Amino acid sequence: MDREVTRALRQHGPAPVASWRVVNGLADARDPDSRAQRRCLRLRYLGALRDLVRAKIVYRHVGLIALQDFALRPKRRLSQPLSPFVVNSN
Repeated sequence: MDREVTRALRQHGPAPVASWRVVNGLADARDPDSRAQRRCLRLRYLGALRDLVRAKIVYRHVGLIALQDFALRPKRRLSQPLSPFVVNSN
């Protein structure tokens, strides 16, 4: 199942995609006979996706998943020295 999830993500390209879109697409591709079987497949794919996220093969952020890390991180601000015209008061 892990291979199927990564293969589906490669087909979507480098852009992040909604995790439920991938899971539902994979479950529907197996053509389940009943609603219960579709639900079981979806849960199994979600478990495989969770394992891939834990192994850091797939990255997740706010309902989106991708094979590359895509979460925006704030830039670190460097402290700038004070101007010589600014007086520090204690």
